[in-house]
Amino acid sequence: MKPFRRARAGLLIAVFDDAEVEVLTALTAELSGLLSDSDQADAGGSVLSDTASRARRRLLPDAYAGDAEAAAEFRRFTEADLVARKSLNADVLTKTLAAGSRRRERLEVALDEAETQSWLRSLTDLRLTLATGLGIFEEGDEELVSPENEYALAIYHWLGYVQQSLLEALEA
Repeated sequence: MKPFRRARAGLLIAVFDDAEVEVLTALTAELSGLLSDSDQADAGGSVLSDTASRARRRLLPDAYAGDAEAAAEFRRFTEADLVARKSLNADVLTKTLAAGSRRRERLEVALDEAETQSWLRSLTDLRLTLATGLGIFEEGDEELVSPENEYALAIYHWLGYVQQSLLEALEA
């Protein structure tokens, strides 16, 4: 069963089991930490924080790749706002999960249009962050992921599945 489906009144409904909720909650908390404090995120030991500085650069890329001075100037004016928006999206994901209702062994979450967009953006940020840690930068890199990173790769693929389900529900 796909996680997302269209409901009446313009809402999307997502259904996750407890393990999936735990993964989403933990990864989103790590993403929030990465966005709020790069020193804290560099502490290590988690799926996302092993390569925190590279992941943060991928989430907040330079606007001018060939001009460090222009990139720094642009970053000075835009980074705080971009971090705030990404953090808000992550907060929406966390809060909507917390507000979900229990249906047997599963959690059901209803999302309005704005919440759906926050989920879509956060799932993208989570996948980008995991991809950085796994060394996935272009098509085919997944095949080069080492066996000790199979768990993180499985999460990366699962997040892609969740994101695809969300996009399909939006189009329905």
